[in-house]
Amino acid sequence: MKQNKPTMAKINSSLLFVCYLAIAFLVKSADANSYSTLGHDDATPNGSNFTFVCDPERYSNLGLDMKAFPFCDKSLSYDVRASDLVKQMTLSEKVLQLGNTNYGVRRLGLPKYEWWSEALHGVSNVGPGTFFDDLVPGSTSFPTVITSAAAFNESLWKTIGRAVSTEARAMYNLGRAGLTYWSPNINVVRDPRWGRAIETPGEDPFVVGKYAANYVRGLQDVEGTENSTDLNSRPLKVSSCCKHYAAYDVDNWKGVERYSFDARVAEQDMVETFLRPFEMCVKEGDVSSIMCSYNSVDGIPACADPKLLNQTIRGEWDLHGYIVSDCDSIEVLVDGHHWLGDTKEDAVAHTLRAGESFIKHILCQEFCLDLDCGDYYTKYVQSSVQQGKIREADIDRSLKYLYVVLMRLGFFDGNPQYNSLGKKDVCSEENVELAREAAREGTVLLKNVGETLPLDSQKIKTLAVIGPHANATAAMIGNYAGVPCKIISPLDALSTYGEVDYQAGCSDTKCNNGSLIFPATQAAAKADVTIIVAGIDLSIEAESLDRDDLLLPGNQTQLINQVANAAKGPVVLVLFSAGGLDISFAKSNPKIGAILWVGYPGERGGPAIADVIFGKYNPGGRLPLTWHEASYVDMLPMTSMPLRPVDSLGYPGRTYKFFNGSVVFPFGYGLSYTKFNYALKSAVKSKQIKLNKFQHCYSIKYGNDSHNPTCPSIRIDDMDCKDHKIEFEIRRLGLPKYEWWSEALHGVSNVGPGTFFDDLVPGSTSFPTVITSAAAFNESLWKTIGRAVSTEARAMYNLGRAGLTYWSPNINVVRDPRWGRAIETPGEDPFVVGKYAANYVRGLQDVEGTENSTDLNSRPLKVSSCCKHYAAYDVDNWKGVERYSFDARVAEQDMVETFLRPFEMCVKEGDVSSIMCSYNSVDGIPACADPKLLNQTIRGEWDLHGYIVSDCDSIEVLVDGHHWLGDTKEDAVAHTLRAGESFIKHILCQEFCLDLDCGDYYTKYVQSSVQQGKIREADIDRSLNYTKFNYALKSAVKSKQIKLNKFQHCYSIKYGNDSHNPTCPSIRIDDMDCKDHKIEFEVEVQNTGSRDGSDVVIAYSKPPQGILATHIKQVIGFQRVFVPAGGSKKVRFVLNLCDSLRVVDYNAYTVLPSGGHTITIGEDIVSFPIDVNFSS
Repeated sequence: MKQNKPTMAKINSSLLFVCYLAIAFLVKSADANSYSTLGHDDATPNGSNFTFVCDPERYSNLGLDMKAFPFCDKSLSYDVRASDLVKQMTLSEKVLQLGNTNYGVRRLGLPKYEWWSEALHGVSNVGPGTFFDDLVPGSTSFPTVITSAAAFNESLWKTIGRAVSTEARAMYNLGRAGLTYWSPNINVVRDPRWGRAIETPGEDPFVVGKYAANYVRGLQDVEGTENSTDLNSRPLKVSSCCKHYAAYDVDNWKGVERYSFDARVAEQDMVETFLRPFEMCVKEGDVSSIMCSYNSVDGIPACADPKLLNQTIRGEWDLHGYIVSDCDSIEVLVDGHHWLGDTKEDAVAHTLRAGESFIKHILCQEFCLDLDCGDYYTKYVQSSVQQGKIREADIDRSLKYLYVVLMRLGFFDGNPQYNSLGKKDVCSEENVELAREAAREGTVLLKNVGETLPLDSQKIKTLAVIGPHANATAAMIGNYAGVPCKIISPLDALSTYGEVDYQAGCSDTKCNNGSLIFPATQAAAKADVTIIVAGIDLSIEAESLDRDDLLLPGNQTQLINQVANAAKGPVVLVLFSAGGLDISFAKSNPKIGAILWVGYPGERGGPAIADVIFGKYNPGGRLPLTWHEASYVDMLPMTSMPLRPVDSLGYPGRTYKFFNGSVVFPFGYGLSYTKFNYALKSAVKSKQIKLNKFQHCYSIKYGNDSHNPTCPSIRIDDMDCKDHKIEFEIRRLGLPKYEWWSEALHGVSNVGPGTFFDDLVPGSTSFPTVITSAAAFNESLWKTIGRAVSTEARAMYNLGRAGLTYWSPNINVVRDPRWGRAIETPGEDPFVVGKYAANYVRGLQDVEGTENSTDLNSRPLKVSSCCKHYAAYDVDNWKGVERYSFDARVAEQDMVETFLRPFEMCVKEGDVSSIMCSYNSVDGIPACADPKLLNQTIRGEWDLHGYIVSDCDSIEVLVDGHHWLGDTKEDAVAHTLRAGESFIKHILCQEFCLDLDCGDYYTKYVQSSVQQGKIREADIDRSLNYTKFNYALKSAVKSKQIKLNKFQHCYSIKYGNDSHNPTCPSIRIDDMDCKDHKIEFEVEVQNTGSRDGSDVVIAYSKPPQGILATHIKQVIGFQRVFVPAGGSKKVRFVLNLCDSLRVVDYNAYTVLPSGGHTITIGEDIVSFPIDVNFSS
């Protein structure tokens, strides 16, 4: 976020630091009336009585008739309402809504709105949308992001987000805050000198992305709507914004400023590191805004790059929200980057929308940037339209994005769920205590010789508390902070433990005057314990201020050494900083018994530090970035962007992923007062992935002495990463009789024996037949009908007149107009049929609030739906050819493109809980006995979460209609239920095919088939596990067999000269479906010490040896666990295979390499190999 114009960027940072809080408070208070977010129209002179836009009383007070404005009609969709609002504005009115200050349109009843508010680690008054005064004097100031990140605790990050959004909503109700917050900052800390490391979660893109997703979810999620399927209208508590996009991590280093810096980034680094946190923020966090950054990327300003903005954010990631510029970024486009010699009108055309027909050089073919934090849009968009460089329709599109977000926030309609929030909810005891807990969890113990810590308060009478941060207040809350509730300094907190002799030792953090060192040594010489609180602050590292070195400033090193050497008792060093510090001198000084890093710990940092020092809290934080030796930054300029080593220039790699040299403390380092031992309890040892004809090996580079596999990797986009073998057990509690067969093709039907009508329920709603409803081409209608049908079905179930399992819909494609069952189907187009299936199934099955549950095996069902008849079934009785014996000879191309596609969409998009196989054969094999169609495709490739059932009497048809292999009745049930070569000749289903028989063949002949050795009892158990829908995980997955399909191809990756190059080196991840394919392992953490404590278990993966230009290792998962003294806890990791083992190659393709990967826990405390191989 820009707080000064480019010409002001060189203002002395020390002056800014000293004046920061006072100026911010005075300016925001003075501007409160002009900048309050809540719209000071005639009816709301001070904003405090603002309710919501579409309040009838408000419109009446304005002398307007609200009924004349469709955008206030709650029965319409947000998209329609936003379109209506924009349509009613004139061009000049529209332009005035494109800056961070929306000026409103009084004639429409639209109030003024200020978009810019900040909530990096608490509600802040940095942006003009929020202010503090006597009514709301402050808000909870949590630890800065780098400190909270050190907790490695996803639950904590989300909880902080919830607390911040509750305070924001309360302040909004009081007229003191907005609803749109441009936080968090999720740029990866590429270089330890970066001044804004304080705002970020560290150097690992996975950790940064997880922080982003959780904090955003905490800010945005409205309880009960977290998993809403309609993401464009999902309610928001407040709106969050992930920034600064992209490759932004240079502010002001040796005269190189962010306003003109061009980040030259390899595509490989862009995909693997710089974009990944933003992708996770959008896809996992469902953030409602992205902010682009000041810098250029490879010669194109980030805020004018169509690939980064429209193609990636909207096209590939599907952002549900708006894109905003960093403040004055569009002005920077002209004055900083001198982009294409742009005029001001060209600049706004470049960013808002453009096409070649409108202006030369324009790249954004649709739209890029919706909102300008600044005044360039409001000043120059209208003249740009008049010059033909922008169309008015382009403005409309951006405004629609903005107003839909405001509608989701309740700005137009109110949000009763939060109406009761007020002053009592800001600075609440719970939030202040959460700030203390976050500071404790983020504290990292770097050294503890001879159990210096924790101190025994019973033995300590006098304390020497020394250092420039000993009495820290403002320094603890860092930047982008509001006015805190109440700051308690380390000195104040430590003073409760004994008599304190406080000596600053330095006049300020820069410590240029050494005259105060001697009094500090005298205090240490007399005290029972010496606590030195040192480090850096915003005068050393901050926005617009990058560091030159990694050393403590001025005379701080001298102060620490001299005080330690003079101390009578134990010495504890506490460090404030965001970026790493080279404190090798303190690490090796035997007089310094313990070192704590506390980052910038927020308003309750003082008590948190005291809690840790005196043993009220056992530290368990881990460093979220590497602490390098001072010489590291002498090896490469900050402006060198490559993450991998640049051998030709002698540049080392960056971050723990690409630097393998000596460090002061590594990423993920942290000690505890207790000792934890790790033992691997279970893990998958190898992965055998079978390639199909669509999957191809992909080459990756290996080093000279490495084994180069035959198939080095495959692209993950080419893979179907489904989880094939999970064992479940059923809890049997006395099962009553149940009838599975009910029908609900276009209403609850009594065709199946599971449903009946009588005097109590004489009938049900009969909707139009499927072919009629399909003609509406309305997905919303199809889903709504499904909801209505399932509601009636549930009601009838409650009355004892219906079941819960409905064998509908029929989704066979109408291949021939003569087919008699066309009435039951959605038509001839496989895509339309599939969309109908997905929507009708979702309508039948979805339980409100659980639609997007990640655990699909236990996701609740309203009723169970079944897509039928699978597959290539569309002949019933034509000139004597009957469905019971018909053999559909189908080309593979037609099978994939037409006959299977609706069923695939039904499973993948609809998450249907059942598939019914058909009477006919397909290419000589009965559909209900075809292992490729059933087990391999439905379960293997599509990952059905449910059961497979036969069409009624299909197993009997196997014998009497198809005369399949001369089967006996026992052979037929073995063919369909389960079989293997060791059990019966010709059997094809290697695992299991058909779980439920609509008929009596299973009940009659399965037992005798078992007795004849044609089926194992375990095979019956397996089918029952699917059909009961009552699952409990019994054991971890032991192996996975993944076949590559015909669309997946091996992909070459670079290996070293002496490496073995596999036949199929890799598969591109773009060719894979990675949603459910997992690596599972369990680690036992044992606390062998005498104190309770929490530990962070960090899992890394290492790629196969010999691949060139890849990472050393990467974080793939982490969990923070509490373990009592003498106790143990099992930590289970269930990780996505593609995410965990992926590599980004020279061409910036993300691939899954074959060969020996390694999973490690911590610094190789525990490790085990995973071997990945591909086969077709």
